[in-house]
Amino acid sequence: MKNITKPLAAFAALAFFGSCMVSVFGLLVVLMASFGFADGLPLSYYLKLYIAEFSVALPMAGMILIAAIYLGLSGKRAEVVKSTVIEGAINLSVSEEEKQEEPELIAA
Repeated sequence: MKNITKPLAAFAALAFFGSCMVSVFGLLVVLMASFGFADGLPLSYYLKLYIAEFSVALPMAGMILIAAIYLGLSGKRAEVVKSTVIEGAINLSVSEEEKQEEPELIAA
């Protein structure tokens, strides 16, 4: 999964861009159909080109790609965190006895 995240990021960006373009095209078709432009010709092209199916499939593909990228990146982070952990580190927290020995400041 390490080497696959960069190419998947490009495909995810492509899916995102395609989803945006399909949404804009759908908006234009709805606007043209509502104003009666070209006697419903844009709507027939919309149906013939299967834009409705693409408007569902592209975001789904993008979400799957982003999930795969996230899983690949989270695996890398776990390895980095493991390597920075120091074994046998000393706990430097102040004990209760040391807290009680400190003098308290009294406000005037």
